[in-house]
Amino acid sequence: MDIVFESAKKAPTASDVVNSVVIALSPVAKERLRAGQRRGEYLQTLINEKLYQDAITFLAFALPRRCAVWWGCLVLSDLLASEAPSETELNALQASIAWVIEPEAERARAASRWGSRCPSKSPFCWLARAAGYLDLPLPAAMDHLPQNFPARGVATSISVALALDACRDGEEDEASLRVLALGWDVSRGRSGWPTTPAGDG
Repeated sequence: MDIVFESAKKAPTASDVVNSVVIALSPVAKERLRAGQRRGEYLQTLINEKLYQDAITFLAFALPRRCAVWWGCLVLSDLLASEAPSETELNALQASIAWVIEPEAERARAASRWGSRCPSKSPFCWLARAAGYLDLPLPAAMDHLPQNFPARGVATSISVALALDACRDGEEDEASLRVLALGWDVSRGRSGWPTTPAGDG
């Protein structure tokens, strides 16, 4: 089993994902990582061990940014539909979806603007910032691994959404598995994004 979102001749392993950037995994999750392990195998190991937070974090970093943000959009739409998000948060979500459909700088800046208008602890804020992050030329890291801010934003957004959902009905494990199932579907191209953002047509 593997994540099949890319057709690269030499797909990166789980170790490639974990060791290439700063990624917050628990010590137990790091102990389960094996050399040469495929990404899907490692993800399934984390799920089998009920290390759901680690599985969510790993998948956010393993997916390409566009797919990861789309996963976040699906999760927020699923978990928080009954939470009555504010108009600003809904606009941030729509801006994130618009960037997924057309990942251009203008749409990234729009997502960033809407994200900055949301409360800092809102999952919609973190997701829009992930969509709105612009890759700028920065000095190479000298003595530490590089950061992947969009992946961290997606992981944080989903984690906050799960916490809010758990406060409502207490079924955190069930919700985590539902979230991870959405991620599997995105990784396999089963949950594609729309061709036109809401309001563009």
